[in-house]
Amino acid sequence: MEVTLDHTILPSYDHMASARWFASIFDLKEGKSDDQFAVVRVNHTLVLIFEKTEGSIAHNHYAFRVTVENFDNIFARISDGGFDHTSTPESAK
Repeated sequence: MEVTLDHTILPSYDHMASARWFASIFDLKEGKSDDQFAVVRVNHTLVLIFEKTEGSIAHNHYAFRVTVENFDNIFARISDGGFDHTSTPESAK
């Protein structure tokens, strides 16, 4: 049996805005949301669930494999949106 990651929950201070931003950057559709959770389907096997969080949020790393064309489109949306970005964790502030 192949094992695949079905979903993961991402803590967020503003779960709705976080899901909306992620979906817009990756050109995905937002799913259902409520007062606690906002859902984004990444592909046929993976769902990201943004959870409203009150406390501190630990640093996490998520890596997505995309084509060169998709990367260029995603990077353009990040750059055009004026979002801060770095190529290494050490350069993030």
